[in-house]
Amino acid sequence: MKLFPTITAIPLEKEIKQFAMNMNLNNDVGAATFTTDQSIHIIGDLPEELYPFAYRGKSKGICKWHGNRLNKNTIETKGDQNFVDGVTFDHVDIRFILITKTLLLEYIKEQCGNDDIDLSNKMFFIDDKDVPVFLDLHARILANEIVSKDKLSSLLLRILQNPITETPSLEKSHILVQKAIELIKLNINSPLLISTLSEMLGVNIRTLELAFIKEFNLSPKRYYKRLLLHYVEVELRKRKQEEATITSILAQYQIYGLSEFGLSFKNYFDKTPSQIGMLAEHENPFGWDEAIFSEFTDD
Repeated sequence: MKLFPTITAIPLEKEIKQFAMNMNLNNDVGAATFTTDQSIHIIGDLPEELYPFAYRGKSKGICKWHGNRLNKNTIETKGDQNFVDGVTFDHVDIRFILITKTLLLEYIKEQCGNDDIDLSNKMFFIDDKDVPVFLDLHARILANEIVSKDKLSSLLLRILQNPITETPSLEKSHILVQKAIELIKLNINSPLLISTLSEMLGVNIRTLELAFIKEFNLSPKRYYKRLLLHYVEVELRKRKQEEATITSILAQYQIYGLSEFGLSFKNYFDKTPSQIGMLAEHENPFGWDEAIFSEFTDD
């Protein structure tokens, strides 16, 4: 089972600066860090069996999780859905403790005598006194050190017993943007005009633009272009030299202005499509350690 197989991290600024992501797994428990000086939008799906506890309290600026504003005492999880949607502006510093759902349910049963704790919530409160405990356990797991099962299970149970259930209603702009992104991804191989996208959503172009600017400080056109660049970059890294040319990959997305696209690609990734195509699959121009894409197993 792939760990983060369909997670997309989209930088919301002009140039990529520095990404760092490290992952260590210890049986059914793992830890990861994700840091960058940029604003970032993280969307995608997590495996059914993987249950994350994410802490963004060291990030600077505004953090959102499924459209809800976060504070330094918030823990994010995926709830009962595998889809995740988070935005952090200005500086990202996310610390993950990852656990298989099977082991988490075992902890719940051992600690509470039943499995009635509701895992459907996406956000939980973490007390000030538990933040250093979380960060210490995260660092130890990341360093592949043995941690106390009682200490870990007690912490996770304390978090799960403090769900944040009263969240403000999602703004119409957030809902509109999510619907737009769904349509963009569904039609990524047949790019839509922004005017067509607006018509499909039943709004005028200006309304859609204002919604994207409010959500990401980007126009829908710029967001669309960055998502497309991301899709192409992934295809270029995956390709086998004998199976697909750069031209054929770009044609899948109806991109035929090669020189113009190549310039946009170079400005965004600081590498040309040809240079990306020569990278091994495990290398990533963002600079993070792609051990995170390894299998989450119990051996």
